[in-house]
Amino acid sequence: MRIFYPYPEEITFKKAREIQTIHTCHALAQCGHEVILGVAYNADVSRQRIFDYFNLPPLPNLKFVFLPRYIRFTKTFAVSFQAVFLRALRDFISANRQDQPVELIYTRHLKVAEFCLHEFADIPLVFESHEIFSLGQVDSPDKFQRLFDQENFVYSHVQGLVSISNNLMDYLHKHFTIRCPMVKAPDGVDLNLFGQLNPAEADPNQIIYTGSLFGWKGVDTVIKAMRYLPGQKLWILGGSPGEVAEKQRLTARWKVSGRCEFFGYMSRTDLAKPLAKAFIGVLPNHREEISERFTSPLKLFEYMAAGKAVVASDLPSIREILDEQTAFLCPPSSPRSLAQTIRKIYLQPELTRTRIEMARTRAKEFSWNRRATVISSFIREVLDHHRTATLRAA
Repeated sequence: MRIFYPYPEEITFKKAREIQTIHTCHALAQCGHEVILGVAYNADVSRQRIFDYFNLPPLPNLKFVFLPRYIRFTKTFAVSFQAVFLRALRDFISANRQDQPVELIYTRHLKVAEFCLHEFADIPLVFESHEIFSLGQVDSPDKFQRLFDQENFVYSHVQGLVSISNNLMDYLHKHFTIRCPMVKAPDGVDLNLFGQLNPAEADPNQIIYTGSLFGWKGVDTVIKAMRYLPGQKLWILGGSPGEVAEKQRLTARWKVSGRCEFFGYMSRTDLAKPLAKAFIGVLPNHREEISERFTSPLKLFEYMAAGKAVVASDLPSIREILDEQTAFLCPPSSPRSLAQTIRKIYLQPELTRTRIEMARTRAKEFSWNRRATVISSFIREVLDHHRTATLRAA
């Protein structure tokens, strides 16, 4: 099957959604599909650099198309417009209608899905849902209504829906018009990289947090918790220079800067090295809508596969993956509770070893290849249904 995956952003090597998209496309290609990933053009990015950064072997049936997104006004000044990307996307699909027609469009971007549903009504589209945009930081009733209408249009017209969590599936069914089949496919982990790390290398006093530094991720909570963990050290991997500087100021105010080290963004291969040396992986998410109900955190699966003792906020989204048999759960947004939970790890070494091993075993259920197998079976079903419906209409 020839699948076109439009991704209307540049590959920056800094975003979780890039990791998720690249691995999804690579794993679908390993399932035997021809996958064309259409991304926004960036002069510094090449096909080989993408494979190298994400620690993936090149596949002949995973192709990249770099589509323009910028209008250049001078040699040094250009402005990004998604409309430019969408027009290039339309031209690419239209130009290949005869020789190499796209059989299915797969995307996680709402505006792209809406555009393709209008422009290519004859090509089945599967939308991968990660959040509810109308529940985000909406500053007016009009903006909420626009987003809700846009989401409802997409959800009521696509031929298939992939959801990353059960809670998200439930919300979609309750609040939108769903006329198509839906499947759950949580995010995944590269077992070839993280599953090969040796837990025996870990420093018992080393805690690690990986990922973005958005407020709802709860990084402030773990930084403050270090005040109550005088014998432990914290590594924070991720975040822009500005975000890192802000968190460094927080460590100074809480007088823990000497035990907190920041690394910024890392490639997947480089990330594996400090992850191997850490003993505890923290996931301190706050109780916000996306965090509580919809998220499927990449870092969680990486901690599990790497053999870390996982300390996570006790939230419904996390409990879809973990429980008291595989992790140490604690109330969200409480530095003291987080610190108390971490101390339990050292007081119960046998229990900790058992939970680490159970989590590592469970991580095998969340490989990117297993996820792609679920999605591959689903999109074949979607395509068969679409063909049958088209024949009946004719």
